[in-house]
Amino acid sequence: MKPTQCSLLTSALAILIGSLPATASWQLVDNFESGMDNVFSLRFPEPEPTVGIFEDPTDPANNMFYLDSNAYGVVDWAPNYVAIALPSPITNQATFYMRFHNLGSGHDMSAGLSPVAIVPNPEAPHANGMSQPGGWAAMEAQFQMHAPGSNLFRVRDGAAFVPSQVAIPNNEWVEIWMHVDLPANTTEFYVKRAADADPVQVVFSDDFGAEKTAASFRNGTTEPLVTFFMGTVAGLAENPLPGDPFFVDDLYLDVTGLNLTSPLDGSTGPMWAGFPIDANGFVNTGSWLGLVYPVGDFVYVPSIEGWIFLPEENVSEDGAWTYFLR
Repeated sequence: MKPTQCSLLTSALAILIGSLPATASWQLVDNFESGMDNVFSLRFPEPEPTVGIFEDPTDPANNMFYLDSNAYGVVDWAPNYVAIALPSPITNQATFYMRFHNLGSGHDMSAGLSPVAIVPNPEAPHANGMSQPGGWAAMEAQFQMHAPGSNLFRVRDGAAFVPSQVAIPNNEWVEIWMHVDLPANTTEFYVKRAADADPVQVVFSDDFGAEKTAASFRNGTTEPLVTFFMGTVAGLAENPLPGDPFFVDDLYLDVTGLNLTSPLDGSTGPMWAGFPIDANGFVNTGSWLGLVYPVGDFVYVPSIEGWIFLPEENVSEDGAWTYFLR
């Protein structure tokens, strides 16, 4: 129940709460409009994969990233990896955003976030070669597009990939959000297709048939996540994947917590003092006030089990004066 104005005025303690951390905002990781300088790769030597920036098939004014093994029916698997350093390390909760487009489901692409920093390899026969991250085991938060012959979004839940019921259509851009909780070692995934009004949370089942939304990290780590990591394989030479092309674009990061807005359309969704309001009405202000619940000019702070008087317009980058009820 919201406290009354009378109780506020007769029993309150005024206090200045210090400066805010960076408010909820998207940081650009890469949108591939300025070349390949940020993209490192570890490539299977023969045949040479395609790793580069191409024109968007749906928008000639837009560039996108394209990765193709080119080894279908030639050698077994032929893994090829690319990595891009994050602009800020993920040390608590964060949201990673990207767009994905495919021309068919006949490929095996996996992407995610890793605690392994990029180690350049100056001896590589191509520009921006790397020696680390060096394989799938470097990933923690991870999803897969697709299992051969399936168009279902798959999540990495601990030791295995698990299919969801979210089907990924061909020939359209799909938005993907990864909400990472480093202390809990879990990731929640959200997908928005052209037919979806809002992001759809990815639901999957565990070994016992119970529905889950939080997937465990691949290995488990206490180290900050510092790298976007992606790869693809060709399948067995005797039974190769069809190799339908796929593209990615518009990688963004918000290290303040859950953010299901799109960094591309200028929308912010419901906000309070620069922080997004989640579906349950809570706001994660990070190290400033932690988790809070705003109602009009009042804010419930679970950490103190009490309400404070804090109109949104009173909050600035330097902090805010507020009244704690006694």
